[in-house]
Amino acid sequence: MKSKTVPITQVTLFVIFSLHFIAFSQNSVDPIISSIQEKLNHKNSTVLQELNQLKQMAQTDPKAVLSIADSHNDQRIRRISLLALDESSDPGLENMLLEKWDKWAGEDDALFLSSMQVLGKKGAQNTIKKCIQELENGNQLQRTAALTALTWMRKTHPSEETRIMANETLERAKIRGEHIKEPEICLLSNADLLQKCLNAPDKIRLKLHLHEIGERALLGALDGNSAELKKPLDEIISKQIQNLESPKRETQSDASENIQRLWSLCAPRLIECCGHDNPYVADAASQNLTLMRDRQIMEKIIEKSRTTTNLKEKQSCIYTLGGMKNKVFSMIRGREVLCEEESEKIAHELIIPYLNQEKERDTRPEIRSAIQRALENLAHPHDLRPQPPGFKPMKMW
Repeated sequence: MKSKTVPITQVTLFVIFSLHFIAFSQNSVDPIISSIQEKLNHKNSTVLQELNQLKQMAQTDPKAVLSIADSHNDQRIRRISLLALDESSDPGLENMLLEKWDKWAGEDDALFLSSMQVLGKKGAQNTIKKCIQELENGNQLQRTAALTALTWMRKTHPSEETRIMANETLERAKIRGEHIKEPEICLLSNADLLQKCLNAPDKIRLKLHLHEIGERALLGALDGNSAELKKPLDEIISKQIQNLESPKRETQSDASENIQRLWSLCAPRLIECCGHDNPYVADAASQNLTLMRDRQIMEKIIEKSRTTTNLKEKQSCIYTLGGMKNKVFSMIRGREVLCEEESEKIAHELIIPYLNQEKERDTRPEIRSAIQRALENLAHPHDLRPQPPGFKPMKMW
């Protein structure tokens, strides 16, 4: 019996080519994402090289880059992928992003709002129609997103006709009393952003600027130790530390949240505040260091604890080290606490050996008592996360 020959049709060839292309794209993108993850875990590394690689990929295969933004479990990598899509000239990108609108609006508010920057630059009439629809029928988040996309479109879109249409839509929104956010913050250079932050006219704009500074630092796009940025950044951080000393509870709370917006940029100053004369400042420093913990921060706290001759400072450092396995989370969106597995690993490798050594070396009863409590806390960490009904939603910025 003769076997039948199956003809190779155009459909068959297309399927084979598509499978090879998908495999090639995946193999190309995996090393880039792995490199980004590794660098993001080391606060002193930047991901500019990998971002440029993703930008090149976005020019030829925007779907692969969009897939990362849509499905990766690390929010930082999702935002980096969105930044890369700025380089894509694919005419289908607008509709690809519009298809994600409702999904991202209900899944990841920060990513959703970030995608408006790309839509504002790449979108056209379909985006404007969607924005008008959301302004009329959407919730507060969707209306804010629509206004953000239209503002970007008015400022940066290459088509004059599209810019005019976006501006007319925004003017109608103003008549209706819609609040227009300031997406132009994202367009500022690092130096201008810090100056804007120093001169912020109100709390809302201050929080927006602080959050953007922290975001850029997390993405490796802002170096707080550079000669140009160090002085204004120190001034910004000093102001928040100073506000922790305020007798007003609201001012203290705002300052602590603003420190979390800046995130690890504040870590060196917070370590200095361990043992501060003001008990609230010392406690806030310890709590925020627990939130932003990583290997480098723990090493710096151990170094201060080992070298200080001040009893209060040493007790505060030991207390802070003892809380490094506590289950905590930040109320500020995008500020992720080190996972339990990594916290356990670093505590086992760094903190517990140091505390046991110090227990033998420093015989002062106050220090031995502090070490004993820290070791007990590490063995049985506390769950300090808010629970219903006291749970509060994360802040957008």
